[in-house]
Amino acid sequence: MYIFLSAALIAIAVTSLYLIRSNRRIFARLAALSEQRSDLAQKLISTQESTLRHISRELHDEFGQVLTAIGSLLSRVEKQVPQGAPLRQTCKKCGRSHNRRSIIFGACRKHCIPCCSMNKDSRAPWIGTSQ
Repeated sequence: MYIFLSAALIAIAVTSLYLIRSNRRIFARLAALSEQRSDLAQKLISTQESTLRHISRELHDEFGQVLTAIGSLLSRVEKQVPQGAPLRQTCKKCGRSHNRRSIIFGACRKHCIPCCSMNKDSRAPWIGTSQ
């Protein structure tokens, strides 16, 4: 009878040691998988950030080119406009003669953008309604 109990205790001890060893291997593998998942998440985030940075740079460059082209076209038109034409007006606040392009693009920021009453009247229709 003692032999049977001894054999049962030895079997229980061996099984326990096997389970402990298996659990350690499983937890080690789980830790490795968790580390891989963390690394992949970091790579995904950095890839998304770099993609968004690239897209924002491209959009910024495109809009800059469009605005530069519009500004140069308006400059060409501005040179051909006579002094009394509706594109040129005298500012009621500062008394200077300005064209609408300089007001729209803020070329006269120092004197007219903060104070010019002409801004409301000379706003282009695509900019919006006056305040």
